[in-house]
Amino acid sequence: MERLFDRRTEEGRANLAAFEALIYEEPTDLGPGSTEDHAAAPDPAGAADRAETSGEDGAAPGSDERPDAVDPFDLLPEAERAELVERLIADSNPRFPLAPVNAEAALRGGPPGTKPVVAGEGVKGADIEFVSDTEVRLKRENKSIGGGFNSFNRHLDHAIQEQLDGSGEIWIQVRPGTDVDRWIRRWQGVRTDGRLADYDGVAVVFRDSEGTSLGRYALSERQHRIADSET
Repeated sequence: MERLFDRRTEEGRANLAAFEALIYEEPTDLGPGSTEDHAAAPDPAGAADRAETSGEDGAAPGSDERPDAVDPFDLLPEAERAELVERLIADSNPRFPLAPVNAEAALRGGPPGTKPVVAGEGVKGADIEFVSDTEVRLKRENKSIGGGFNSFNRHLDHAIQEQLDGSGEIWIQVRPGTDVDRWIRRWQGVRTDGRLADYDGVAVVFRDSEGTSLGRYALSERQHRIADSET
């Protein structure tokens, strides 16, 4: 090997020159995996930008809110926000009162251009209405259930029929560790598909008393968990 590349001989110098030319030769065809810089391909109609901003997370189901939209609740004066939270708590179960974090969450996520209005104690109808001018865009009813399934079953039916008029959202605070999946399966299990169809447009949102989101369910679809609610 040493004789092949011996610089003292003409043959060695020729072999060495040929070898160096081979290893330092610039590639002419860069294959897959090459680390060489390439010019970026044209982006038709800003496809990359759309891909970065078109995520589905963040928009409340049933509304046209975009993730980057300002929440209507944040547009209210601080004193008014605090008053709405206090009124929701005051109207909740005195033996298992609504946690402040859950009260505030229930006031958020309304359709753009609306304002949350709290009915107050003893007022018939939904606890919260998101209104735009004189139009009610979304209704929410809050329940604080410290008991088991029987209590849930009773409160859910009452909320749907008497407080939401068959359409809207029911936000339910439960104790930590509650198996809300089982509650939903059991509630839907004793109803026919035709009966469940009557609840089209009604969603149930569960949060525990520590403020943890436990899921969002469409009552008309069996065991259909829409998503882990951000709200």
